[in-house]
Amino acid sequence: MLDPETLEARPSETRDLVRIVQVTETLPQFAAQSTAVVCSDALLSNSLLYNDACNGKHAPGAIADLYRLLVVLQHSDKPVVTGSFSAAGLEGMIDLLAADSGSPDRLRQQPRAVFDVCPSPPLNWSEFGSHNLIDLARAGVPAEIVSMPLAGGTAPVTLAGSVTQHAAEVLAGITLHQLAAPGAPIVWGGAPAIFDMRTGGAPMGAVETAMLNMACAEVGKHLGLPTHGYLVATDSKLVDAQAGAESARSAMLGALAGINMISGAGMLESLARFSVEKLVIDAESIASAYRLARGIEIGSDKVPSETLATAMFAQIGLSGEFLKLKETRALFRQEQHLPSPVIDRSARGSEPASDVLTRARTRVDELVSKYRKPSLSEDVLRKFQAIVDREADRAAVEEAESGKNVGVAQATK
Repeated sequence: MLDPETLEARPSETRDLVRIVQVTETLPQFAAQSTAVVCSDALLSNSLLYNDACNGKHAPGAIADLYRLLVVLQHSDKPVVTGSFSAAGLEGMIDLLAADSGSPDRLRQQPRAVFDVCPSPPLNWSEFGSHNLIDLARAGVPAEIVSMPLAGGTAPVTLAGSVTQHAAEVLAGITLHQLAAPGAPIVWGGAPAIFDMRTGGAPMGAVETAMLNMACAEVGKHLGLPTHGYLVATDSKLVDAQAGAESARSAMLGALAGINMISGAGMLESLARFSVEKLVIDAESIASAYRLARGIEIGSDKVPSETLATAMFAQIGLSGEFLKLKETRALFRQEQHLPSPVIDRSARGSEPASDVLTRARTRVDELVSKYRKPSLSEDVLRKFQAIVDREADRAAVEEAESGKNVGVAQATK
């Protein structure tokens, strides 16, 4: 996390994930939540997870993905983008979602979450990734295949070559997924990027990275599939002009490309750092992108002259007093996006001068104060607890067995 006061990076904690969820829940620009950060305070000794959610037990960090999903489900009513970084951990997460929905059948009919599943470039599907695809298909929970070709690193340096590799990896995943359960919901996703030859990094704010996302989405659209991409991100380590420029640019490009689902808002340092303040700034860029994608409307069958304003000219003539017209009052909200106070449009001297990060801090506090936690029934909470207890016990046994095997191997040596 980027600490908004010190501007230093620190490990993310449960309180950070809760704050992210609270802000996302309150902002209409975001259609879905995300299990966005790892809760380091829930990890002890690098392998043990301990939290009130685990009923006072120690449990292996193997259920960290389940824990993050649990936190989001307890604090949000929006859909969730999530994922499991192990094959064994997926079952408990699906059970949590079924408990939240009411039953596995209800979850299948109206899934609350989509799971990112990633191939390993180039052209490889790991055992746990393949298992996740199969299990998600059979549960009827949407899988979002996030192929990650790195142009010049783990993919051809040409952008067209990387798009080709992306398509091959996603098609291979779809084949496996559909063989497990024909017709199961699937998303043509991705997080393609270029490989920076100077730094060895994956610049998510580069214009070529945005171009790759747009091109990969075009292939998915051609195949009639819902599409996803990683945009609205930056390589800057701070919430600064670079972060604003890179994030706003890719938000606009993603909207114009018609990508259905876009991840990356709030992220800094090539997806390695999160800022809640950047999240609310990105919401303004996203709102502007929505407005741009809607375009300029030219009349309608019912009132063909309304948007062309011929009647307004007839009323006002050459006086220019359009501000007093009732049409102006009626139409300005649909014609203009009105940003929050995060965006400073005030006249000089009317407000004390401030920078965007300061205004974003204030906006975050306002949104958190407006947030209201959703009410979950006691029955759902009991089911949540039972699932967490079961998975914690299972993972603890598996870790103990793993440690025993390691000890035997060392003794044998």
